[in-house]
Amino acid sequence: MGFSVRKGYKFIDDNGRVHYRQWVCSREGRRDLKHVNREDRRKEPRPDTRVDYQATLKIRYAFEEDKYVVSEFVRLHTHKLACPSTTKFLKCHRKVSDANYAQAHTLCRVGMKTSQIMKLCGGYQYVLFTMKDLYNRMNGGRMEEIADGDAKGVVAYLFTKKDADSEVYFNFTVTYNGRLGRLFWLDSRSKEDYKYYGDIVVFNSIYNTNRYPYPLVVIYGINNHFCMFIFACVTVPDEEVKTYEWILNNFLEVIDGKQPLSIVTNEAPQMRKAIKMCFLNAKHRFCSWHIQQNLISNIANEEFREWFKNCMYRNCSIDQFETKWANLITSCNLQNND
Repeated sequence: MGFSVRKGYKFIDDNGRVHYRQWVCSREGRRDLKHVNREDRRKEPRPDTRVDYQATLKIRYAFEEDKYVVSEFVRLHTHKLACPSTTKFLKCHRKVSDANYAQAHTLCRVGMKTSQIMKLCGGYQYVLFTMKDLYNRMNGGRMEEIADGDAKGVVAYLFTKKDADSEVYFNFTVTYNGRLGRLFWLDSRSKEDYKYYGDIVVFNSIYNTNRYPYPLVVIYGINNHFCMFIFACVTVPDEEVKTYEWILNNFLEVIDGKQPLSIVTNEAPQMRKAIKMCFLNAKHRFCSWHIQQNLISNIANEEFREWFKNCMYRNCSIDQFETKWANLITSCNLQNND
């Protein structure tokens, strides 16, 4: 039977010697009222686990005897103690050992999730930690791997991939303060795919997809089985014309200048300008999904929406599309609409 212990206050002098030290129960004290009475709270506060437990152990340094002595010891219990079967789950007893972490790390590298690893252990009764402890230890291991900086880790990883595959291409820039700026990369499989399916390319940027936030720009295409595959990926600090121009120039360099016949993008004007400067012979088309979203935002006529959707997604020739479009304008009385 027992309870979890946490460290209390301590006092250290200028020489580094501890004068006072206290250990208390983990449920000692009360939650500060400023955390309870917050006006900007959106969620209900967590249950209060503090019960003002009085058990404590205090020591002090006795200068006259040159040793530490116990100055106060309170054995008063004000809450139910843990039974022998649950004592190992007290916070001060829970620990993910190095052996358990090594096994979990190996399983994680072959594709298993942390929750699945916990189930593989057989349950809480066979280990001295909880799932949250395992998640924290696994995250700590990942932080150690990128201790020198995640940007350096990414660049080092790409150099390692290039040693294994000489066709891997990457390029990056560094900002004025020494930080990673733009990062462009693709592998040999992407270059091979582009040779066969590079006639139509989709150029898309996804904003705020990481913690920095750096826009993620993806260049991808569709094969003859209507499956999507990626030609190249880029992370950039901004979405300016010169940034997109840098991306397209790197892409042209690695694909030996073979330009696509058509390129599909969203309606970003920066992309449009960069494409005109880099892909001189490619036809620029807007993404149908973005066009439909603009239609939903600006047109309230449900009949027009359905007609427009049929015209846009119907597989037809240019002449057939022009005929359907003329019929749509006439049926909705939009001949004089500018």
